[in-house]
Formats: sequence, C-alpha cells, structure tokens
Amino acid sequence: MLQLRFYLLTFSLILFYQPYTFSQGDRVALSLRKAEGEFQNGNWAEALKIYQRLAADRPDSVPAQVGMASSLVKLKDYPPAIVAFHRALKFSPNLSRVQGALADTYDKNRQPDEAIKWYQKAIKSFYGKAPLPWYISLGIIEAKQGNLEQARRYYTVA
Repeated sequence: MLQLRFYLLTFSLILFYQPYTFSQGDRVALSLRKAEGEFQNGNWAEALKIYQRLAADRPDSVPAQVGMASSLVKLKDYPPAIVAFHRALKFSPNLSRVQGALADTYDKNRQPDEAIKWYQKAIKSFYGKAPLPWYISLGIIEAKQGNLEQARRYYTVA
C-alpha cells in the first residue's frame, strides 16, 4: 500500500513538474527516470545516490527532494528523510501527498505529535476524501496516547 502511494506521489510530481523538468535538459529527466527505476526495483541506496546528485544540482527540485526522502525512508534513515520532505514542502507547501509521507515518516521515527500535526495538514489540504491510511494512522497514534475517543472519531471517518 505504501509503495503504491509512493508511485502515485512520484508519478503525480513528475507530471506536475514535467515542463519544468524537461526544460532543464534531458540529463535531468533521464536521471529522474533512472532514479525511479532503481527505487521501483528496490535499489534504494542507488536511487538515493541519484536523487542526492539531482538535489545537489537543483536544490529546488521537488521530485529530487521527495525521491531522496522516500529512498531514505526505505533505508530506515528517518531524520534526514524528514529534512528532505521539509525541503520539498518549502518549495511546494500544499502537496498533500508529501505532507502525508512526512507524517508517515514522523510516525516511524516515533514522533507522534509531529505525525498528528502533518496528517491533519495533509487531510485539510487534500482535494476530496483523504486516503484511508492517514485516518487509520491517526487513530492508532491517538489510541497509543490514550485518547480513545479521538481515535474512535478517526476510525469512524475512515
């Protein structure tokens, strides 16, 4: 499920930034495709290297920042992943899928208060009904914190 969400996120970011990406040259587009392929094949360390090179060349590249963050999450290196997601959101603050991925990462890094904050932002900025896993994750976090009534509300919405 999370892998599917990453593919959808990456695909939508690439489509959204396609004119920007291809106007920067074929080398960048080719590198993005290569990094995506490495990620999809489970070669997260190699994908990370490519995304890091892209981010070094173009620090304002949202796809490079998100790809780098997603690779770091797969490698279970959460603190730098959080930093990379924040960098992406600095350039495009209303990307709800990136906000949701950041919330997931905070949750994995055992920072429940930050996870709750970012899930709520993602849900508010999402166009239409937000993804079910966000509500379930919120419910689990709230239940772990002893907020059973709030957890029930999230489960009901889900």
